[in-house]
Amino acid sequence: MLTLNDAKNSLEGVLKLSDCEREFVVKWLSGSSQASFFIGDKPELKNEIKSFIFGEKKCYLDLNSYVSYLKKIKIIVEKYSSMFYGPFDKIDYLINKFSNINPSNAYVILSYDGDDRYIRILNDKNGYKENVINYGELPLKNGDDFRHSFLGGITNIKISKENNEYKIFINLINDWRDVLMQEKGKKVDLESLVNIFNDEMAQNINNGNSPEIAACIFGIKYAPLLKNNESKFSYIDIVNNSRFNSNTVIDSLNNGMLMSSSILWSKNVFDDEQNGDMNFNVYGIHIKYQNSAMDPNNPHVCIGWSPLGDISAIANKNDMKILYSSKWPEASSNTTGANVGQIWMFKDTIKINDYIVFFDRGIAHIGRVTGNYEYLTNVPNQSGDYVNNRKVEWIKDIPYKDLPQEYAKSALTRKSVFKLDSYKPLIQEIINGNKIVKDEYDDVDEEDMDENGAYPLFNFTKSPITDGQNLIVYGTPGCGKSYYVEHTLLDGYSKENYIRTTFYQDYTNTDFVGQILPVVEGG
Repeated sequence: MLTLNDAKNSLEGVLKLSDCEREFVVKWLSGSSQASFFIGDKPELKNEIKSFIFGEKKCYLDLNSYVSYLKKIKIIVEKYSSMFYGPFDKIDYLINKFSNINPSNAYVILSYDGDDRYIRILNDKNGYKENVINYGELPLKNGDDFRHSFLGGITNIKISKENNEYKIFINLINDWRDVLMQEKGKKVDLESLVNIFNDEMAQNINNGNSPEIAACIFGIKYAPLLKNNESKFSYIDIVNNSRFNSNTVIDSLNNGMLMSSSILWSKNVFDDEQNGDMNFNVYGIHIKYQNSAMDPNNPHVCIGWSPLGDISAIANKNDMKILYSSKWPEASSNTTGANVGQIWMFKDTIKINDYIVFFDRGIAHIGRVTGNYEYLTNVPNQSGDYVNNRKVEWIKDIPYKDLPQEYAKSALTRKSVFKLDSYKPLIQEIINGNKIVKDEYDDVDEEDMDENGAYPLFNFTKSPITDGQNLIVYGTPGCGKSYYVEHTLLDGYSKENYIRTTFYQDYTNTDFVGQILPVVEGG
């Protein structure tokens, strides 16, 4: 509702949903669509408005605020497209039109008859034949375009009057996301959220993200809405009723919700139009022996396996495997596969502009890869085994104790090079210059780490598991638990001599242990 200021020279307020056309109204918010400015029903209010504007008046658009507003709309509907009715195909047209229009042509016609509860925007639909004679095509077309660009409930309009000339300023309210996400109305139901979840998951997966990363992004974006409606349904209900029902997706969505307050939800998404896209991959690396990776004159990461020599010309992973087997013929197939995978990842899979996290004595060094694979010998202050190198631009050092727990535990793996998709939201925060906030309960026991900042390698031969007891491997989704168990803990053991299973926090003893049944062989 728009109200007059005390000086009676401006009319300002947040547009009601009924002031806006359907395209940019959030599905769970009710009301549309006059595409006009509501000023109230009381006679005294109407008389005040009548003294401010009466009849039909030319009103110029403040192009700076309007074009900025349009660009913000574009970002919002791209990031939260599943929330709005759409279609959104006019946004680029509007940005282009009003970015290049002659300011003298950037006006609309406002109409107020003194008894109406709305100030109307003349357009090329209603009353066109009569209005085009009086005002021409230009302002009517502007009016129709203008009225179809409002985001209901979160748009502030100011109409100023100076020397009997009118001008409109338009912008988003500061807490626009809170308004959208605090809704608890009946339209926010399980079916609606499942549909939005399915749409967003499919979109993020099509963009190259794993289901787990897609679910994490959803949790970050929609955590306030889910929490505000948890009395009606839970995030688990959403996943269970979706096309992406799995325990790993449930865990990833929950992780995203836990990160939301300190990551995406607290930042200004308009600082960088690329925010949240996460069009990069993240990898982790451990460099155990002496290295000069942090040398400001030669920032890089490196791996060993120097007997392979220069691997620049190796064309594919199979050729790499043949070369590796010729140097280590005694290696088991599991060891060969694991090491070749790491070497190939370092040489070829990691691309320029991907990000890498070097876990080093309690510090997570985060950098952007800037160079392709290089074979370098005699690197100063570096072990002679580290001949395989990649240039890196180091951008952030974060002590483990300052990392949210879900990130700090990612150092669990003992592999030299590994995929680290769980770090994507954190990297995006660093790119955007946002402060990394650690939850007060995110405590990492640094005594559990070795001198290189990694968790110590499990000593299988000394484990109680040799006495028939159980070993539980714990870690966040995607941190390498399964690979670690299969290729490290159980390397060399026959698959007939062990049972692998997974349990979740809501499992009972019967669910977990009770389902492991004995197998009788030989009578």
